[in-house]
Amino acid sequence: MSETVVAQTVSAGWGQNLAWGLGSLVVGTLVPWVLVLFAIGAGMFVVAALGFGETWGVPTYLVLMALAALVYAGMIYGTMRLVGSHARVPWLVWPALLVAPIAGLLLAGPLADPSDLLANPTVAPALVGIAIAFVALGRRRWTEVA
Repeated sequence: MSETVVAQTVSAGWGQNLAWGLGSLVVGTLVPWVLVLFAIGAGMFVVAALGFGETWGVPTYLVLMALAALVYAGMIYGTMRLVGSHARVPWLVWPALLVAPIAGLLLAGPLADPSDLLANPTVAPALVGIAIAFVALGRRRWTEVA
């Protein structure tokens, strides 16, 4: 009997589901920050190197933030496909990935200027990335075999 079959036949207990949830919470908190900080740094480099003013600087940052969201979506999609081909991915992963961006919205709302609700720079790329990955995975987001 191969390891893949054994891994798929063992049911996940609450401890394993908790580990999945905590791991997703960490990934959903740290990875968007890494990607957004990389996008901001790349934007600073591009704007300074090419001498862009505000006219071209803002679109440059927006494009890099969109790329950060796509990279995050690709990372989630690839991880779910890879891990899902060997073990069941519990539903708890998706709410755990959403904790950091939703907490960012809730905390920034009362503290930020109403015209700048998305003061936390990771909120939009994280929510867009999770939504893209969730939709792209289709029925594979819940099944044992990705």
